[in-house]
Amino acid sequence: INFLGFPSWGSDRVLPNLIEARKLLDPGTKINVSIGVNTKRRDVDQMKTDLTEMTELFYPHVDLLEVCFSCPNVKGLCEFQKQEEQIIDVIGAVTTKRDELTKKLGKRVTVLYKIPPDSSDEAIDRSIRIKRHTGMDGFVATNTSSERPGTLSSRKQKYPGGLSGQALEPIATATVWNLYERSEGELIVGAGGVNNGRTAARKIMAGACAVVSQTAIPFEGLDFD
Repeated sequence: INFLGFPSWGSDRVLPNLIEARKLLDPGTKINVSIGVNTKRRDVDQMKTDLTEMTELFYPHVDLLEVCFSCPNVKGLCEFQKQEEQIIDVIGAVTTKRDELTKKLGKRVTVLYKIPPDSSDEAIDRSIRIKRHTGMDGFVATNTSSERPGTLSSRKQKYPGGLSGQALEPIATATVWNLYERSEGELIVGAGGVNNGRTAARKIMAGACAVVSQTAIPFEGLDFD
């Protein structure tokens, strides 16, 4: 359970590390960076400034940009997702910047919208409309969860924040399936509880075209044998 907000030194510190990491990776390796507004931002113009500045900063060095308004451990951020017109305004600034940089640099970066696993049908339909209005390329499904399934036994489950790891896997996979069905086959990157070939295959079978693993790497390790 992550309840640290956005625990990062910020884009100015991340970028040099990313550039050095790129040198160590195979040439065909795809790099995805998740961008979000500063934790206390609530003004739309400030949000647009944050996201467009990060888009411009990372664009030459990445293959995918993931726009995140679904982090449950940042107070009020998930609630902002319900403000459809404002979200469209903010993310529209990102895709406009993407189009400008595509022409300038001759390179098109894929922009994805990260959604929460605790999404009602109404919320998923809203996310689909936001994606289509803004010209994003697809989705990442899902972020961490504010819910606590009955399978949890640790006393720490009472802490606020975003649940990740194996307990999230069935919830996230169900959301991938629902999103795939309701969007009629939009591009989806599956995330949430991916730690081996079986859980990766479940995401693909639910409708994802690729998967990402995060919590398993430092805590459990990946098992794709």
